[in-house]
Amino acid sequence: MKLRYENLEIWQLAMELWKKWQLHRKKFPKEEKYKLTDQLDRSIEGILSTIVEGSAKRSNREFGRYLDISRGSTLESRNHFTLSYHKGYISEQELKELGALLEKIFFKEVAFQKWLFKNDSSDSRASSVSRRLESQK
Repeated sequence: MKLRYENLEIWQLAMELWKKWQLHRKKFPKEEKYKLTDQLDRSIEGILSTIVEGSAKRSNREFGRYLDISRGSTLESRNHFTLSYHKGYISEQELKELGALLEKIFFKEVAFQKWLFKNDSSDSRASSVSRRLESQK
């Protein structure tokens, strides 16, 4: 059984990013373990975690606020990968690929947040996104 957030494209894309990061992190030097590597771990996991946490909220408006936080983590991750490129830990091609995925996540977060705010019914206990995901089963 899939949980509701697992049906969200933004969560699936963020999970794809996390998996790609797990392959890249092995190439980073040990001296970055508690610096850039740790920051990338936290920012990428932050994207996933805030989407999951937001999906559990009772209204679309509340969920949308969590997407603000998730977008911040998305941009933070992009910046960390840019730093990684300039430090020589990833190639220009890897930066382009990771950057394209992060950009896709960012704009999907923006679009989904707009949808959530447009379809907010704060007075109901179950958000319309939850009802929408339930109907997809």
